[in-house]
Amino acid sequence: MKFLRRIGEISLKRRLAKAIFKASEAPLFTPLLAVLFPAENLQKQQANIQFCQKLEEITGIKTLPLVFMPKRLDHKVRFSFPHYNLGDLNFLGIPTNHDVDLFKQRDYHTVVNLDTSNYLSLHHLSHSLRARHKLAIRPKFQKLYDIVIQSETLESDDNIRMEIIEILTRITT
Repeated sequence: MKFLRRIGEISLKRRLAKAIFKASEAPLFTPLLAVLFPAENLQKQQANIQFCQKLEEITGIKTLPLVFMPKRLDHKVRFSFPHYNLGDLNFLGIPTNHDVDLFKQRDYHTVVNLDTSNYLSLHHLSHSLRARHKLAIRPKFQKLYDIVIQSETLESDDNIRMEIIEILTRITT
């Protein structure tokens, strides 16, 4: 498994080396916020879904979450929000399922990656989304993001979320 993970990392590094990063200045018809996060347990999942709802209330911009379940799930298991799991990753660690394909088709104002564990699939997904701004918390691939929050000074998840809200209110107004 380490071999395939290493191949996935090399693949992402090569894609990043070839990529030209320009902020899209084209006007968006309906601004959207994309929030990517892993759901390691039910409490984190619920807290992040509530955070997405709070973001939508504060910024006034429709917020769409995409959840990564870091375990294999039966294909019959469905949730009320778009998600993917370990079974939906190809051998390079790139997510492929219907929810992800629909998520990639939209243009976003900002992509927020709430992953502090640095899951490779979330970085691949963040790279493939079209957005004006990309924000992350201590990412392994910093070149991929416009805005990086170094959370060593912020102790709790609530402080990190407040910092994200502050940043998003500045860039969306």
